[in-house]
Amino acid sequence: MGRWFHPYPPADAAHVGLSFGIFHSGLEIAEIELGIPRDDHRRQAFPVEIKTIEHVVGPAILLGQWFEVEAGLDQLQSRRKVKMRNIGATIASMILLAEILGLIFLGVVIALAALLVIAFTSRRAIIDGFEMAGVRVVKDGFVSLCFLQINDREVALIDAGIDSSGRAILAELSRRGLGREAVKAILLTHGHRDHIAAVNLFQNAQVMALAAEVDLVEGRAAGRGPLTRFLPVVPTRIKVTRALEDGEAVSIGNVPIRVFEVPGHTGGSAAFLANGVLILGDSADAARDGHLRCANWLFSDNAARNRTSLIRLGQRLSQEGIEVKALVFSHSGALPQGLTPLMKFAQRT
Repeated sequence: MGRWFHPYPPADAAHVGLSFGIFHSGLEIAEIELGIPRDDHRRQAFPVEIKTIEHVVGPAILLGQWFEVEAGLDQLQSRRKVKMRNIGATIASMILLAEILGLIFLGVVIALAALLVIAFTSRRAIIDGFEMAGVRVVKDGFVSLCFLQINDREVALIDAGIDSSGRAILAELSRRGLGREAVKAILLTHGHRDHIAAVNLFQNAQVMALAAEVDLVEGRAAGRGPLTRFLPVVPTRIKVTRALEDGEAVSIGNVPIRVFEVPGHTGGSAAFLANGVLILGDSADAARDGHLRCANWLFSDNAARNRTSLIRLGQRLSQEGIEVKALVFSHSGALPQGLTPLMKFAQRT
């Protein structure tokens, strides 16, 4: 129950009524007319029963006015019923529209989930501990990273996994009889969060990424892929201490690491070549049948550019006569057939 205050109604009216609308967010969602008995209509305040209107969230306001009932209260009640039926039909239509939009949204979510399942289950499985030429793959959830042996007491990391506590990385260090201080450098293939989570655990390490990727790594830029564009931009507290350029050779201790730009998955995606092992990050995957394939388009800024970058990388390595012993990926198992899978990819494309 509520009380409605209004100036006196017309004194000479045989019957009077009060017409008022209920407004929500600037739109009239209901209009109600009430007949007022003659012995009540002179009062400035009288009780008004307000029934709950479903599907209205937030405050509603009443705007009303007096009017003279010429046809009597029976017709007034009839008019009220008609108007309420119309309002009910409008609300029912709105509910139906909301249900249809909800079903469409659910369909899109199911389709995306199916694509993700297909993408992840069709990959070659990551082999935790795969090792070649001093490069060791360490599995961290659904992603992997690489340890590069510098000497007996020092290592470098290629990426830093998805776990901010760094359990997989610390376990591998422990297996080697080393502590956090042994990590001298972290080279990032790109700035997606499942590759940089544990960077800040290693305060003594240099952090390196291509110059075009620094803003994404440090949390000042967003991804541009179909899904990554919806992730919020959040500072990572990571500081890239060395911005890399395409083609340069980075020496970590006595181990040279060649840097190659492969834009597409992100704007500054990189591949690193160390001891003949080419580490591609998310820029490529290995399918179950052993074929190399492009980065997952759902998470990539530019799928066409990613494909072109891989083709050019293969051509470049072949033309320069650079030995490649194996291809290593972040979300799938390694391919130990040298450069061949990358060259075959170029031929298929």
